[in-house]
Formats: sequence, C-alpha cells, structure tokens
Amino acid sequence: MNITPGLVRSAKREFLTGVHQDVDTYRVALYGASARLGLQTKTYSPVGEVKGQGYTAGGIALSGYTSGEDATGGYIGWLEDAVWENASIDVCGALIYNASKGNRALHVTAFPESVKSVVGPWKFELSKTKGVLIRLP
Repeated sequence: MNITPGLVRSAKREFLTGVHQDVDTYRVALYGASARLGLQTKTYSPVGEVKGQGYTAGGIALSGYTSGEDATGGYIGWLEDAVWENASIDVCGALIYNASKGNRALHVTAFPESVKSVVGPWKFELSKTKGVLIRLP
C-alpha cells in the first residue's frame, strides 16, 4: 500500500489563494491496496480506486461543510458521515477532492489496515472529528 496521509501540497497554496470555497462540491473517493496517493497528489484519479457492489467511481459528495478557527489555526471539515449503503468493498485509503474546481485534491486519508464491508454500510466517519478534518496552522 502506497498511501501517505495528509493535506496535499498543492491544496495549501490553493487555500491561501482562495481557490476552494464553501459553496463548492467536495467529494470523497475510496482506494484499495494498489493505490498510490500522497502529498504530491494533485487531482482525483480512478487509478487504484475500489471496485465493488454499492460503490461508483468518483465516490460521493460530502455534506455539512464547516470552517472556522481556533487556538491552533484555521480548519475546514464536514459534519455528516459519508456512507455507502449495501457496499462490498475493501478500503485502504480515501481522497477528498473539490469536484467544482477541476477535481483538485485536498486531503489523503490512510487506514492502518484495510476496512471491509460485505453487503452492508461502509462509513467514512467525519462526524467523529466534530467537523475538523483539514487544518491549517
């Protein structure tokens, strides 16, 4: 598995220059063991994306966009979990990207081990982060 988690390099500059906005459509795509994702990832790609029942290439749109600042810096996130119902997939990582801006990559998530679902819901739990997923110090 070649998945390195974190805020991708290009997104840092894009946040500072105002590319990504709260009205944009953000999506999360899921990836398997053959994926190559990391801080150098610039755009969404279907290469290495999971295949299986209940999953469509490109992933799903995220809901509940939130942004703010606290003592450690600024942040954005989503308040609602991304759920694939009745899915049969084996997931090693995820990519959040901005579908409104040329599918530009924002954040890579890597799971310590693959997370499987067999004809059941597969959930990317954003609600546990209380809306904070991407942080800029």
